[in-house]
Amino acid sequence: MSLHKLFSKRREWESAIGRLVLASAFIERTVYSSLMNYRPDLGEAALIRMTHGRRLKLLEGVAAGRDDETKDAAKALVARLRSFSIQRNRVVHNPLSYAFDRNSTDLHKFGAIIDRANPTLRLGLAELEEMAAHGEALNRRLSALLIVLFELSDEDCEVPPT
Repeated sequence: MSLHKLFSKRREWESAIGRLVLASAFIERTVYSSLMNYRPDLGEAALIRMTHGRRLKLLEGVAAGRDDETKDAAKALVARLRSFSIQRNRVVHNPLSYAFDRNSTDLHKFGAIIDRANPTLRLGLAELEEMAAHGEALNRRLSALLIVLFELSDEDCEVPPT
């Protein structure tokens, strides 16, 4: 494969990484804003210092007093948001690499995000594009859950453009 063809997917990588980061930022801001608006007792300074994982735990706690269906939906969504956050961290903390070794597959022929801590974990462009779309879908689900949890109207939830 020519170097030109190998590096020709650079813009697609940039787009997929950008979509992933934007989806993650929308999720984090939505969680933060919801807690800030509907749990002011937490205090802004404390909420700012909290990790995203801790905020997700608080969000899950908001659902504790709801019906079983809402509690289960919140718990399942928070689990998916945690998993997405771990995957997002793998992308943003590891560079795009153009390495071909025994761990590379056809999915990696235009490069891969290779986890430095575990080089057998890698994401190809198609996988990253799917992850970005998954993050966007999670944000829409989060907004829908918040409408139920906080008894909001649609106008209260900011859903990013798709």
